[in-house]
Amino acid sequence: MEALERELSCPYCHNLFSSPLLLPCGHSVCCKCAYNLLASSGTSKATVQPESSEETDRSFSCPECKAAVFLDDRGLGCLCPNLTLQNIIERVKGTEAAAAASSGGNLACEVCEKSPAADAVKTCVTCELSFCDKCLKAVHSRKAFVKHRLVDPLTRTVPKTPKCADHGEEKLSLYCVSDETIICPRCTQPDGRHSAHPVVELPEMYQEMKDILRTSVENLAWRITDYEKGIQLLQAMYQLVCENASRHKSSLFVELDTLISTLQKKKQVLGDTIDQERNDKLSVLKTHIERYQEKMDHGIGVVALGGMVLKEKDPACFLQTAAAVNGR
Repeated sequence: MEALERELSCPYCHNLFSSPLLLPCGHSVCCKCAYNLLASSGTSKATVQPESSEETDRSFSCPECKAAVFLDDRGLGCLCPNLTLQNIIERVKGTEAAAAASSGGNLACEVCEKSPAADAVKTCVTCELSFCDKCLKAVHSRKAFVKHRLVDPLTRTVPKTPKCADHGEEKLSLYCVSDETIICPRCTQPDGRHSAHPVVELPEMYQEMKDILRTSVENLAWRITDYEKGIQLLQAMYQLVCENASRHKSSLFVELDTLISTLQKKKQVLGDTIDQERNDKLSVLKTHIERYQEKMDHGIGVVALGGMVLKEKDPACFLQTAAAVNGR
């Protein structure tokens, strides 16, 4: 479970994802972390620099790979919620997001870093986030949010199926092979961004990617078994080196203790030499063990995450995350 939680943790706040947003690079961040990244984008370093100050108000760097994320007039509203991750987290926690949202009392700010968060004073319908007065002034006063509509605080409901970012409530039912992204039928029309791109039906791509991910997860599971066997072998060698060195050292000291005093210095030198050889060998073995342990821990987390993703029944939700998980 610990390995799985690492895979389900935001690379910015290092806590379990909360309302995760899917970035173009394939990584995800919490929605409130995206706001914090956007608010501090003036001092952050991206792999691609924006060409104008207006773009600076609409860009930030992915905390995982440092790739630049550029937003359009909708701000963070152009980033799709990673519903597969959200669903997995809800299953891990054994709760539903709706239960948390309806816990009663005043609606809390969804951008605040402090705990407990301050009460929200406004909800941005465009961003689908609620802000306290301080966060509203600090973040929502930037150029990228001028066209956003603010209303009195209201509970935000996250859809269980992702919608098209370009065409509002249009259902995503196709997969663009060229851009490797899910789209709606309107995206393929003459005025759509994917009009000349080859597309396939979502169920077809869902099954293909599911088979690919299943194979990758199975292969990684076999590699984890190999890592475990390798660690066991190295640990046995580690113990053997310790025992042999100890036995050798003891035997040598007994023999040297029987010699005349003129050999006392030589005894110490030889003992130190054996200690050094032992430490060198143990250091090498320890390095290998730690490397295999790291690979095994990473593999366990990815296998657990892959298994959770494979349980996702919704094609669109699945495809949002499957490629990124498969790349691990």
